[in-house]
Amino acid sequence: MILTEELQQYKVPIVKEGSKHFFSTNIAKEWDFETYFESTHNNLNKNKNIIKIQNDYDMDLNWIIQLEEIPVAIKEYACALIKKEKPKKAALKANLANCRNKKRKIFEQKVIFKSPITTGIININNSTVHFTNDASSSRCSSTLNRKNEEDGEQEDDQNTKHATPSIWLDFHHHIQSNAEAFHPYSLEANNIVRSGKGVSPRPYLDRGLYNKHMEARSTQEVNAMPEVFHQYIDGYIDSDNFKAAKKSIKPLSLLLAMNEDEESSNISSLEFLQKLLLEVNKAYTCHIDYNSTEDAFNQLFVWPYLDVVSKSFTIEGINSDFVQGQPCLESMIRQLKAVNLYVDDKNQYKADGLIKLFGLNDLELLLLETSGCFNNKDKKKLQFDHYKGVYGTLAMLKCIVDDYPYASLESFAKVKVFFVQAAGDELHFWSIRYQKDGCVFDLWREANLKIKPNFLDKADFVPDLVQFFWEMKSKLEETIRDILALKEEHRATKAKCRYSSVKPVLLNQIISPIILKLTQKEDYVEMGNFGPMYSPPHP
Repeated sequence: MILTEELQQYKVPIVKEGSKHFFSTNIAKEWDFETYFESTHNNLNKNKNIIKIQNDYDMDLNWIIQLEEIPVAIKEYACALIKKEKPKKAALKANLANCRNKKRKIFEQKVIFKSPITTGIININNSTVHFTNDASSSRCSSTLNRKNEEDGEQEDDQNTKHATPSIWLDFHHHIQSNAEAFHPYSLEANNIVRSGKGVSPRPYLDRGLYNKHMEARSTQEVNAMPEVFHQYIDGYIDSDNFKAAKKSIKPLSLLLAMNEDEESSNISSLEFLQKLLLEVNKAYTCHIDYNSTEDAFNQLFVWPYLDVVSKSFTIEGINSDFVQGQPCLESMIRQLKAVNLYVDDKNQYKADGLIKLFGLNDLELLLLETSGCFNNKDKKKLQFDHYKGVYGTLAMLKCIVDDYPYASLESFAKVKVFFVQAAGDELHFWSIRYQKDGCVFDLWREANLKIKPNFLDKADFVPDLVQFFWEMKSKLEETIRDILALKEEHRATKAKCRYSSVKPVLLNQIISPIILKLTQKEDYVEMGNFGPMYSPPHP
């Protein structure tokens, strides 16, 4: 039903408490269920009380219909709203997350002083603003201008180098043009582009655009394991039995013992290899049934290796470690609280493991989700954990933005966070970062490893395993250095702008991903068939 412009502005003249208050403070054209759902019942866990809120909505509209002083056209409009099909649960949950996220955005405020100012602090909308004289402001502005010019020069260099429009702009256009077709939980609906070797563009990405994207990334270099590893891996592979395999690691252990006081990248790398080979041998000789439970899968093929990776970094002061079991993803808790969607401690995000940098504000760098026991073929479980993990990494990325908001967008675009999914008989190593050209998030499968538990398959499995975790170690080290550079840039820029009356546009005003916590009880059945889907690797 279409209302006249005058009636679209109508508000119920009778003010009531509770959810009925919504209709006296909102104009008629905003009486849709989505707005009602977002604005009322703030004392409830809305995602668990959707049916109650729907019933209250219909009852409130019936109350309006019974009022004598209400215009007939408004009563007919209320009847039409009752009959209108309500959005599904997934759409409501995603819409609520997006609405809260938009409200969190802080926009730049400019303050103009009409008289000379020396120094001081004022408060605008509960935000502390430092101000000083024009000279200091000019210094900060010139610093920011130089910084922006440098970023611009770097972009010009990149544009000259590639000499083609960014593919991310094309992806952004594709997402915006097909927004109505996407499931609310799908990655594309939330500006995430998933790709990688062996990853299919199905069900939502344009295949021609995807193939063009994959061709552009086909030259991306892999961090190949050091050649010095080969002889020790060959020694292990050539072993005929468990005893000989264990013995084959001893020459490497002896070499490291003789050089334990030496600090070099070569020795550090060999220590990493030694620990991997010891864990491989332990898994081969273990009597635990690796098919029995999720914990057995983790214990034999996941946790030990992530622990080795977490302790392999040679960067001072980061204090990295692996937390196994079911650690809470603090990034998700923090972000849910920021958008007022945190319910209680019973609804925390429980991961299967985390690599954390305890020396960098307990930063969560890598998230693990293990999807049931080894060789689990429950498609919905595999897909649910994938989406749960991806949205978990977005919260991790947003925490980095919030911790270092004075850094540049150029520097932040280099930063990745990571997600490992142990699913079926494979480990999938994903990264996610922000692509500023298209304002989208780039979810890329960095590598995958097919697990072969049989000792007879060691010639194929062991080299693949070492390469997989060497790639992971290299990628994590690279992003740690990028985060440290981001931290330093944030500190320096913030110091230079300390007394400026004009604050720069901050990263957390630009980067604002959806904060969506999926739960198996509520969202498991919503997964459907929207990926990830794997295909033969692209050439």
